[in-house]
Amino acid sequence: MLDLVAFELKKVVSRRTTLVTCSVLFVLICGIMTLNVLQTKTESDTGEVLSGLDAISYNREAANAHAGELSTERIVADLTAYRDLALSKMDAQELSTMSDAAAYSLMKQVFTPEEQAMLTDGYYSYLLSPWRVAGQEPYQTAAQLTDEQMGQFYETVAQGFQETLDDGMGGSWTYTDAERSYWTAMQQRVEEPLAYGYAGGWEDILNCVAFLTFAMLGVCVALAPMFAAEYQERTDAVLLASRFGRSRLVVAEVIAGFVFATAYFALHAAVICGVALIAFGTEGPTFPYRLCPPPFRMASPWRRLQASR
Repeated sequence: MLDLVAFELKKVVSRRTTLVTCSVLFVLICGIMTLNVLQTKTESDTGEVLSGLDAISYNREAANAHAGELSTERIVADLTAYRDLALSKMDAQELSTMSDAAAYSLMKQVFTPEEQAMLTDGYYSYLLSPWRVAGQEPYQTAAQLTDEQMGQFYETVAQGFQETLDDGMGGSWTYTDAERSYWTAMQQRVEEPLAYGYAGGWEDILNCVAFLTFAMLGVCVALAPMFAAEYQERTDAVLLASRFGRSRLVVAEVIAGFVFATAYFALHAAVICGVALIAFGTEGPTFPYRLCPPPFRMASPWRRLQASR
C-alpha cells in the first residue's frame, strides 16, 4: 500500500503543470511576504516616514511604552489626560460638527509635534474604540466623553458586542438563540482587565492569512488531473482491471492527494508565519485582538500607523 501511495505521490509531483504552477505560486508568496515587510511604513513623532524594519522597530517601542494591564483606573486616568489635551486647543462643540479630515487638519495646525504624537497614538485609539463611530478621529470621540463613560470601558465593550449581534452583519442575517449564546459565552471567557502591548507578528499573520488561497490554487491545479488523466490517456481500462485497480489504487490516490495538499499548504503557512514572526517579532500571542468576535469589526490593541492618510 505504501508503495502505491509513494508512486501516486511521485506522479503528482513530477507532473509538469504541478511543478510550474506550484513553483510560481511559492515564489509569489515569498515575494509578497518580503514586500509586506519592506513596505511597512509609519510616521515618527518628528514627522519622519519610516519603512521596513525601522518602522517595525518604532511601532514595537511605541506599543511597549504603554504595555500593561488596562485597569479601569488606568483607563480613566489616560483618557482624561487625552481629552484634556485635545480640548486645551480645540472646542468640543466645534469638533462634534467637523468631518474627520477637517478635525485632523485643525489638530495639525494648533498642536506641537509632541502633542500630535499623543493625539494620534494607537494606544488611545484602542481605548476609545468602544465609543468611536465611522468617520471620526479619536480626539473627536474623546471630546464627547464624560467621566462616567470613561469608567465604563468594559461595560461599553459588552454592550457593543450585543449591538453587533443585533446588527447581524448589516442586517444580512439574524443570529439564532444558540448562535448568540455561543458568541456571548466566548466573549465572557475573555479575562479582565485586558492587557495591552506589542503583538505585531501575530497581527501580520492575521492580515496575511488570506494569501493561503495561493496554496489552495496550487493544490487544485496539481490534483485536478489525478483521476481524469487516466481516462484522458486511456490507461483507465488497464489500471481498473489490475489486481488492486478498484480498491487499493483508488485509496492510494486519495491518500497521495491528501499528503500533497497538506504538505504544500503547510509550506505556504510556514512562509507566512515564519516571515511575519521573524520580522515583526513573536511578542504578544495572548493579547486580545478583537473587542467583538469574528467576523465582526476589529479593534487592534497595538499601534501600526500609516504614513499616508
